[in-house]
Amino acid sequence: MAAVNASGGEHGGEADGPAGRAARRWVCPCSVPPVLLATVEGDRVNLKIRDRYYHIEGVQGRVRATCPRCGREHTLTLKGGATDA
Repeated sequence: MAAVNASGGEHGGEADGPAGRAARRWVCPCSVPPVLLATVEGDRVNLKIRDRYYHIEGVQGRVRATCPRCGREHTLTLKGGATDA
């Protein structure tokens, strides 16, 4: 599973998701280990919030998330990589 950090770089290996798509981890690098913001599989964003899992499909454009540890807001641009805002 590759990791997408806030600056758009990737690190780590890759693993196939449930539909055969490669899953990427969207992380905030504010600590070691990095804080997981979401996982991304193609146009599907997977979020875990407390004890619930959300799977949002057909996502295009930007997704914003705030790191629960450092409070920094991150923007993920799908079909173009991750960027900081």
